[in-house]
Order: sequence, then C-alpha cells, then structure tokens
Amino acid sequence: MIVFDVGSVRFNYRAVGVALHGGKVLLHRAEKDPFWALPGGRVELLEAAGDTLRREMQEELGVPIVVAGTPERGVAESDFVVTTTPSREPYLEARWLHPGLHVTCMGSDMDDKQEMHPDCFARADLVACDRLEQCRVIGELHHALAAGVVAAQDVFELGALTGGCHPGRTDDRQITICDLTGVGVQDTAIARLAFARAIERGLGTAYDSI
Repeated sequence: MIVFDVGSVRFNYRAVGVALHGGKVLLHRAEKDPFWALPGGRVELLEAAGDTLRREMQEELGVPIVVAGTPERGVAESDFVVTTTPSREPYLEARWLHPGLHVTCMGSDMDDKQEMHPDCFARADLVACDRLEQCRVIGELHHALAAGVVAAQDVFELGALTGGCHPGRTDDRQITICDLTGVGVQDTAIARLAFARAIERGLGTAYDSI
C-alpha cells in the first residue's frame, strides 16, 4: 500500500511500476487542507477522481490497482507499506502491523512531521534508517527514540545492510520498519539501481535532453 499526498502521486507512481511490477498496488489518499495532510481526514478517494487515477495507473503499470477505503484496511491487505504524506500527526497504528509486514517511512522529513505512532517501532523486529545521526532529529525514528520505545543501538543503517554487515530479515514473519529522511549519496545509488532495472524491464519514458 502507498499512503500518499494527492499533490505528488501523479508525479511518482511510475516509480511504483519499477519496484512492484507484477504485483498489486493499494492506494490510500491522505485528505488534506490546502497546505498539509490532516490526521483525521483519511477517507476513500472521491469516487470520480479516485476511479480516474486508479484506471490511469492500472493501464500504465499493468498491475491491479485497488483504492483502500481506510489505511487500516490497506495495511491489513499489504505486505509492503510506504507512507509518503506531510502529516503532522500520526495515523498509522501499531495494532495494524501484522507478521511479515514491511513499512518504509519517507514523508516525515522535518522534526514536526509524523505518520506513525511511536509504539509501531516497539512492534518491529528490525528497525533500519538511512542515517541514524540525521534520524535522531527528524523523521519517524526521532519520535520513537524520544518516546523511549526503541534504543539507538538497536537501529541499523542501510549501509550496514547493503554492505553485508547486518543480516537484515531472517524470518518471513518478522515486522520491519525503515525510516528514510533523505541522504544524497544513498538517493543517488538507489536512483541508479531503479534506472537500471527500468531499462532491463523496458519501463519508463525516454526524453531528449534540451
């Protein structure tokens, strides 16, 4: 499932096709005022707009697209959840997390943004982040650290995983969370990998340089 800010989804959904080609995508819109997503306003996409976007994405990505009526339903039916809204109050609850679920958090790029309740991290078997020093002050993880539900020494960085210094998930039933706050060198490496996979699968659109 992807929990998204409707203002950005049309620019980003093509990347979903690279990552999840052949699977099923669930969408849930964060209903928002003119500036920010509101924590109490998660509702099903407006029927007309939601169906238009669903059909557009399904046609382009070639995978089933389902609009989740609530974030709880979306999490329950997902193996992989991406939170990407600018919410300033948490909406994803620990009780929704189920065995085998992975959550990637990427919307909280400032210290006052938050999408997950801190106790979600207490439910996780593994917690990763892009850069711990940075996640101490922004992102989802800094809320969990402040609440005392997770200790910094129990969090590993992506570099440890990709470098083979941490085994990562060792059981398919483990609940895992990764907090991404934005590290330039990692973003570049991920973009290069995504681009290479897109080329291999014949995905994406080529543009001539101006």
